[in-house]
Amino acid sequence: MNQEPGLSGEQWKELIGKIARHLKHPASLCLIGSGPGIFAGQPNRLSIDLDTLNRASTFDHHDLKQACEKAGVRFDPKGELEPDTPYLQIVEEGIVQLGKFTKTTKILETGELTLVRPPL
Repeated sequence: MNQEPGLSGEQWKELIGKIARHLKHPASLCLIGSGPGIFAGQPNRLSIDLDTLNRASTFDHHDLKQACEKAGVRFDPKGELEPDTPYLQIVEEGIVQLGKFTKTTKILETGELTLVRPPL
């Protein structure tokens, strides 16, 4: 049985560290989807992407895009995906329904980059 492509929490932490080293401005990304579970250590949880809720994130678009590219992570692809290439997907309001929230929970902080998640 073929394993689905994806990265583990440790592999994503390594990539997040690389992205953080290339950032020139502080950024906070609100992860949704499988990302929070991956960083919480869910066993056997893998994902090739990190879904990022735009309305609850703060970042300089150009800065984050360049940092992702330098780290080998595709930034917000809109076309075809390469099955083995990790990517950061920016999710706009209306694509998902999470309800209103004002507080988030910190998942990880490294350098200029902080990862958070919505409340449970």
